[in-house]
Amino acid sequence: NKCRLHKVTGKAREYIEKQIEFAKKQLEQIRQDIEDIINSDPDLKEKSKLLTSYKGVGRKTASILLIEVPELGRLDNKEIACLVGVAPKTSESGRKVSKAQIIGGRFYARKALYMSAVVAMRHNKKMKVFYQRLVDSGKAAKVALVAVMRKIIICLNAMIKNNNFYLDV
Repeated sequence: NKCRLHKVTGKAREYIEKQIEFAKKQLEQIRQDIEDIINSDPDLKEKSKLLTSYKGVGRKTASILLIEVPELGRLDNKEIACLVGVAPKTSESGRKVSKAQIIGGRFYARKALYMSAVVAMRHNKKMKVFYQRLVDSGKAAKVALVAVMRKIIICLNAMIKNNNFYLDV
């Protein structure tokens, strides 16, 4: 509707503006309901605190991960990376060998991890060094970013499993 708004005039413009306003209010209410659910459950609240202690993971990302990946903390590293969809997989058949790529997984969790990786690669010292080392060794920027995403989800999984906060030393 926002895209259509600049081409519309008159009553139609008023209706579209009302729809946009309604959608914004509804989205804000949904976000508040999610926060209330997390705060009312002691287990989810504790997991949220653990997740947000990681530089690069905010309340929204923690909420998405708690909702989309309830298995967080119960799986091993390879399983959690595959579940989220950040484990590289190769497609081979006979003589055909293609590059590894990420496919499948939980879309919204992967999308949230992407934004966390972008933030972490700028503000988290360890991830910044890890990303730069991969880029310096010749990896493409997106490949290095996916590697950061994988490292983040593995770290978050370990944090929840061991009930430890992230320490940026």
